[in-house]
This record gives sequence, C-alpha cells and structure tokens, in this order.
Amino acid sequence: RNQVMSDEQAVQSVSAASRQKSQALFQQAFDFVRQGNFKQAHDAFMDAERLNSSDKMISELRLKMDSVIAILPTAPAAESPTGDLIRKGVLQFLQNEPSKSLNFLLYAEQKDAADKTIPALVDLVKRAFPNETSEILDARLNLIDQKLQRALEKIYSGEYLVAAKECQEVLDLEPDNALALTRLGSVYYAMGQVKQARAYWK
Repeated sequence: RNQVMSDEQAVQSVSAASRQKSQALFQQAFDFVRQGNFKQAHDAFMDAERLNSSDKMISELRLKMDSVIAILPTAPAAESPTGDLIRKGVLQFLQNEPSKSLNFLLYAEQKDAADKTIPALVDLVKRAFPNETSEILDARLNLIDQKLQRALEKIYSGEYLVAAKECQEVLDLEPDNALALTRLGSVYYAMGQVKQARAYWK
C-alpha cells in the first residue's frame, strides 16, 4: 500500500513538473513571437504541447503557428518598415484579437506592397476569423487616413466611443500621430471631459 501511495505521489510530482515546464515554454513562445522568431515560437509551443497534451489552448496556438511559419518563419528586422507591425499582427492573431491583428497587417501591407507574405498573413487571419471585416474601404487612402476620416465622421455624428476607438487604433499603429491625438482630445472635449481633452491636445 505504501508503494502505491509513493507511486501516485511520484506521478503527481512529474505531472506538476511537466505542467510547470510547459507553462515556461508557453511564455517563452510568446517572447519568441515578440522577437519575430516565429519558427522558434512554434517549436516552443510544440514542446509545451508534448508536456501538457490536455491543454487545448496550447494545441490551438501551435496550430496557428503551423500556419504562420508556413508563410513566414521569421519576421523582417524590427528596424524595417514592416517588422514591428508584422510581429504585433501575429501576436494579436494568437491572442484572438483579429481586428487588431488585421489593422497591423493591413498597415504593414500598405508600407511594403512588394512583400507577398503580408497578404498571405492577412488571408490567414481572415480565414481563421471569417466574421471579421477589417477592410480598407477606399484603396486611394491608407489605413491611417481612413481611420482618421471615420473618427471625424463619428465625432460629427455624436458617436464618440466609436470615434475614440478609431483614434486609438491609429495610435496603436502610430503612437505619435498628431491628428489622432487631436481628434481623441476632441472626443473627450465633446463628452465634457475637458481635463482629459487637454492632455491629448498637448
């Protein structure tokens, strides 16, 4: 009987150690994605899945990374016009944020129309989330200009939360965009939050 108890404790100990190692690999995989090392992220998810095969989230993430690395094993350098945008797009895809993912990827596509991997990533996100409709509505305008125009229209129609969302999406792509900051200030001013508005107008 003592042997059975110690065997069960050993199994529980190994199981706990495997889960802990799996969790560490899971975190490491996300770090690899942030660095643009998609193949290494995929391998870390695979190792985590082997250690904890009952965790469906790890399996789903590994499947998503299968699709990503078939298109792009490594992101362009962070200093390139699209490198950071692609990293953020893939990260948002993994975190089930298709709208944010498409914003980053569509903007990257506009910055480097010659890179054929970016439209493939856009298609991947759209296939994984078929109800997502983040489209570029007017091919003559870039994504930033369209979002700023939509924000202005929503301010005029009194839809302040939608306007704020559009401005925030621009700031996600271009954190120092002066027009987005100004319009976000206008949204807060229109909602009677003058102090907040002034902070954005500075």
